[in-house]
Amino acid sequence: MEALAEANVDAKEIDDAIRVGADVAVGVVDAVNEEELEEEWKAMVRELESEKEIKKEEQRQKLEEAVTPGDIPVLEKMAEATT
Repeated sequence: MEALAEANVDAKEIDDAIRVGADVAVGVVDAVNEEELEEEWKAMVRELESEKEIKKEEQRQKLEEAVTPGDIPVLEKMAEATT
């Protein structure tokens, strides 16, 4: 069901892109709704930031799992060397 829903969303996006392209080619006025475009852009930025945060958290968790108590002094020296 999820794959079907994603396919429908993709099909709608393609249809919208084709319609906008056709409207621009024909010269229809206001073919692109600037407000809608800006909202889509903002949503994409939020999604990207969210994905970055998730990846960052996953990397932090992996690092915490990989670090043993004996590694802490070494890591502190490495942090001091980079600052």
